[in-house]
Amino acid sequence: MESFRPTPGCGLNGLSAREPDGLTRLMNREAASDIVDASLAHFKTAAVMLLDLDRFYLINESYGTALGDAVLAALGERFLQARGLSGYPACRYGGNTFLFVLDEEDVEAQAERIRKVAELPLSVQSRELQLSVSCGIAQAPYHGKQANDLLRHSDTALQIAKASRYGAESVAYSLELGQTSSRRSMIEGGLRRALELGQLRVMFQPQYQAEDGRLRGVEALLRWHHPELGAVSPAEFVPIAEQTGQIRSIGEWMIRTAGLQYGRLRELAGEDQSFRLSVNLSAVQLSEPSFADRLLGLLQEVGLPPACLELEITESCMLEQMDQTVRQLRWLRQAGIRIALDDFGTGYSSLSYLSRLPADVLKLDKSFVQPAEERAAGWLIAETMVRLARELGLEVVAEGVETDAQLALVRAWGCDAVQGYLLCRPVESVDLGTVIAARSS
Repeated sequence: MESFRPTPGCGLNGLSAREPDGLTRLMNREAASDIVDASLAHFKTAAVMLLDLDRFYLINESYGTALGDAVLAALGERFLQARGLSGYPACRYGGNTFLFVLDEEDVEAQAERIRKVAELPLSVQSRELQLSVSCGIAQAPYHGKQANDLLRHSDTALQIAKASRYGAESVAYSLELGQTSSRRSMIEGGLRRALELGQLRVMFQPQYQAEDGRLRGVEALLRWHHPELGAVSPAEFVPIAEQTGQIRSIGEWMIRTAGLQYGRLRELAGEDQSFRLSVNLSAVQLSEPSFADRLLGLLQEVGLPPACLELEITESCMLEQMDQTVRQLRWLRQAGIRIALDDFGTGYSSLSYLSRLPADVLKLDKSFVQPAEERAAGWLIAETMVRLARELGLEVVAEGVETDAQLALVRAWGCDAVQGYLLCRPVESVDLGTVIAARSS
């Protein structure tokens, strides 16, 4: 079978004589600039699209690099053989990133066609894999007239697409994205030294029993003050830390720091044995086969009983390697750790996950709670979720309670516990005693 051959008439045929990528048989990165230059000579408004496999490192870490290479080879073969893609010059741009040159007719439709081909189920070495991809697009002459400009700007758009919490299908470059990319670079670089420089800190937000107001526990929340950017939201820097792998060291520091403070926090709560420490867990951490063992060792090191820890996982954790996720969670539960499903109902998962996952707690996202006082459609959805969770034996914690009306509603729905600004904002551990005393009085 021949390697990729560009469509006759596009001025690209001479490039096919170059040595193809040894793994995918597509043209290699060395040909990228020439591919774009030749396309620009033929299509004045040609576009460059970079396509990247989301969280591909999880495949390498879970199944080995040999299977990862087999995935890339199979995907390259698919791009070569797929109907409707033969006219788009393509190359393996590097690692798990592919480059396509699109013509001037309908760039968005072409990008969507390629994305759908990439995300078709893939069978490799007796494993069925469902890939997801992110795409960045830059089009001439709007985003540059030279190959280097389009390559740089499509990469900027790709990074913004990948920074989305649940992934963005395709992002086109703009001047605003260039500014966003600059900020992202500052965040990524700053995170590398944030731990070393002591810029990260842990704050705690109390959770209360809905019925009688007793203190249920606290959720540990990560905060970062960048020396130039100021306070950076976790919603912005955590996805970047996940993509770069820095979330592993940050997550371990978070658990160690919060765990070391647990003893004092429980003293403030009156030595209540049911007092729990909740910590958020990333899909990247949970994907590590040795995570459960390392976590249990860390808890022993800081003196935190497993039964006092509650790990909060989001839907992104469920969507990545479901079988391995369930195995890890079952192991942790057997050790006594409680599992909470955080932000449930805000992503792509279905209620069927409630019966499949070994969980103890469902955290009702604030998006359901906050419009509820206006009798929005979310009210009915929230009531249904709470009722189903209770029938499955899950404890329900309502997040984002900010008004008395919302508190009354979540109590009426049957929520077991609540947290939110109405009750207490996140505070430093040194201030938690004052908060608890004031609440008790």
